Amino acid sequence: MAFKKKTGEAKQKGQKSAMDIRVFAVIMVIAFVVMAVMIGFGVKNTKQIQEKIEKEKKIYVQNQTAIDNLKALQSKSSEYEAQREAYNAMIPETQDLQQIMIDIEKRTEENGCVLTDIKFGEAGEAAQADAGLVKEQKVNVSLRGSYEDILKLQQSLTKDNEFMRIDDIHMSVISEGQMEAQFMLVKFSKK
Repeated sequence: MAFKKKTGEAKQKGQKSAMDIRVFAVIMVIAFVVMAVMIGFGVKNTKQIQEKIEKEKKIYVQNQTAIDNLKALQSKSSEYEAQREAYNAMIPETQDLQQIMIDIEKRTEENGCVLTDIKFGEAGEAAQADAGLVKEQKVNVSLRGSYEDILKLQQSLTKDNEFMRIDDIHMSVISEGQMEAQFMLVKFSKK
């Protein structure tokens, strides 16, 4: 009887061990499922985080490029300021028509040309026109001279310290080595 009792106890212990193994197996399966789910969410979250990091990297690169461009513009702004001041110095405060005539006559003679006519403004147009921040003074000039002398005169007028331009150049041959030229000199002033 003692043997049967022991065998019954052993049987109970065996059943209890088998039950413990089954419970352990179920716990392990549940743990693996939970771990797999957590890894799945972790991978998904990792991908989202990596995408967000890449997006932020692109924004960072764009911002750095914009900053570099702003720094380049800022370094050039002092150059532009200096240019603006140089151009501002080239534009006189006012135009003195008598002085314009004297300067043109003097330069014409210096460059070997003969001044034949000088008029302010165009036909049917005011002599001065408002061109925004500056005023334009249009001077129609007619002269004679050699081709080279006329070109030297025009270059001397436009390479002056004062800002001006030449518009509407018309040249015609009047004799061997002599030409007649008409052009409009546009001078600028602040007032």
